[in-house]
Amino acid sequence: RAARFRLLLEPESRTGDWYRLTVLHNFFFTFVPFKLGEAAFLPLAKKRAVPMAESGSALLLCRVFEFAVLSCFGLVGALSLGLATPIAPVALLVLIVTVIALQFDRLAGWAARACTVLQSAAGWVWAGRLAEAFRASRSWFLAHRQDRQRLLGLTVLLCVLSSLSVYLSLRALDVDLSLGGTLFLYAGLSFLGALGFVTIAGIGVSELGLAGLLVL
Repeated sequence: RAARFRLLLEPESRTGDWYRLTVLHNFFFTFVPFKLGEAAFLPLAKKRAVPMAESGSALLLCRVFEFAVLSCFGLVGALSLGLATPIAPVALLVLIVTVIALQFDRLAGWAARACTVLQSAAGWVWAGRLAEAFRASRSWFLAHRQDRQRLLGLTVLLCVLSSLSVYLSLRALDVDLSLGGTLFLYAGLSFLGALGFVTIAGIGVSELGLAGLLVL
């Protein structure tokens, strides 16, 4: 995770420089109710003189790539378990998300124009500020277009290492679960954890799910 943020926001720095920030962000994301800790990344990155429009854009891009990779992991895991998975809809969803990830600059440009129209028509000051933020995001996306292949590679590596850590932990505790089953479990709990945005509990659904599996 630290390597991805360094690549997108401060490539001239060292990955270790982003490690502390990443640990703090993960802590807030995990324990702050409704997953509001996700937003903690913006002020944390601002301490490194990174504009919030850029840090928000980088965080959004990382999450979309994670969604695409985890969708593939979940599909592979489901097929290895012989589950009746609707392959075509899942594959289509992954394709759509990937295309969106590659067209964020256009989406940001459209959003900026829409906010400008709102400001002109209704005189809303916040719409103008949003338009400026979207323009800054568009410029950032265009400047980092060449980094997306490396970002995808780092995201795949992140998900592989996370899945392996879950698999090895389960094996060490004598939990009989195949690697394919672990991929399906990890992807599923990650998606359920995203639903933590609407839960009261501070600890995410994914963490609770793994903890429950370990005590069975």
